[in-house]
Amino acid sequence: MSHIEASEKIEMCEEPVKALRKKPNSSIGICGKIVEEGLADAMVGAGNTGAMMASALLTIGRIKGVERPGIAVELPAPGDGTGAKGRQILMDAGANVNTEPFWMFQHGLMAKAYVQHRWEIDEPDIGLLSNGEEPSKGDLLHKEAYKLLQNIEGFIGNCEGKDLTTSKPTIIISDGFTGNVALKTIEATYKSISKMFLEILSKPELAQASGQIMPELFSASKEMHPDSFGGAVLLGVNSPVVIAHGHASSVAVFNAIRVACECLSSGVVDAIKDEISKINSDLLLKG
Repeated sequence: MSHIEASEKIEMCEEPVKALRKKPNSSIGICGKIVEEGLADAMVGAGNTGAMMASALLTIGRIKGVERPGIAVELPAPGDGTGAKGRQILMDAGANVNTEPFWMFQHGLMAKAYVQHRWEIDEPDIGLLSNGEEPSKGDLLHKEAYKLLQNIEGFIGNCEGKDLTTSKPTIIISDGFTGNVALKTIEATYKSISKMFLEILSKPELAQASGQIMPELFSASKEMHPDSFGGAVLLGVNSPVVIAHGHASSVAVFNAIRVACECLSSGVVDAIKDEISKINSDLLLKG
């Protein structure tokens, strides 16, 4: 199979489920179907995020026991100064605007399995994004989620906005509403800082210094650029699903495909299935 023609297109403004039913021959709709039929191993798309999620849920399906899949996004994180690359993910970055504490607990389990297998980090630390580090901080949702997340080895408690993009903790758990706002704030800040540096270094009086600094800045910028991460991974479904930005460049699409391949080769989906199965068995025993 070389390619399948998609004669319909789901626009960014369309309601996801209605659009999928109305346009079965859209690329997003077809992509989910061929994964469901076993003609492909993973789903990668750059378009309507809601439609990508709906297609994955309606065709590929949720992992048994997962109440709500979540979106895991890799954040740009500088290294620790030793040459080691910094890595951090935010989960959930927008799949569930209205969230339940148990969903956030499951997101913690899935994110941990993802990091352990794709990034080969044996003991990732996990933080809960809140408005303060103390256990008493947060609204009722976050206080209840905190109690549940304490059952996951590696949970270090609450973290704050200042911990985003620092690689400590490796995993930051959030409700989908807050996570999506945080993600878009980070993206906008990155663009603003990049623009500011370019404007300053473009001044004629700084030409000599710019010639020395620019190569280093471009190198660092390339490594931190969102396109280098490929896209967000929908965790909790039966095959890897990677969602790239609607304005994704060819580099971003290439890297999104790379991420899907890494999820396949590292067995991320099977690892998540194992974790969810274990916790559900424990809950039955306790019940």
